[in-house]
Amino acid sequence: MENTKHKRSYETITKAVSYLLKWAVRAIYVLLALCLAGIIALLIIPKNLMNFDLANIEHINIYLFNVLSQIENPQLIGVINLKWILILLLVVGLLHLAFLQFILYKLRDVVRDVSEKHPFSAENVTRMQHIGFAYVGASVLFPILGSWLFTAAAHLVDLFQATIHFSINFQSLFMGIVILILSYVFDYGRNLQEDYDMTV
Repeated sequence: MENTKHKRSYETITKAVSYLLKWAVRAIYVLLALCLAGIIALLIIPKNLMNFDLANIEHINIYLFNVLSQIENPQLIGVINLKWILILLLVVGLLHLAFLQFILYKLRDVVRDVSEKHPFSAENVTRMQHIGFAYVGASVLFPILGSWLFTAAAHLVDLFQATIHFSINFQSLFMGIVILILSYVFDYGRNLQEDYDMTV
């Protein structure tokens, strides 16, 4: 009776997670399409329509490390063109969404195999390794991308000369290493499952 109850709960949870991941993948597709449409629209729009007068800025809010700083009356002068800044932001957003979509795809397939009673399949081990390596790669690539975007934006608006200060995202790196360790645990479980199946 207790085993049946646990089995029913397990099946309900895996179905719910699978359903959520399926809709999350669809939502990311919509966001990717919107980013692409935004980039195409910005490329078509004439550059002179994207001019912005800095004198219209009354205050600047800077939110960094959970601290909000406000600069009142910054007294900026000149006109800047926002076209390429917005395109750069959308390109970076597109790359982040593509990374997230890759992770969700792999997770969806992992959950599908788990719900089909094949948690330790060779495919799941490979998927976990792909997710782990993706996070390790992202811990280096995304900070480089962010630094490049900031420098490019600063040079485009011609407000100040920016320099790149690169720092690895240790949270993503740690997450990637943990997932890679879990993939080897899955691989060990797969070997035990194969040994058990041959014994039976």
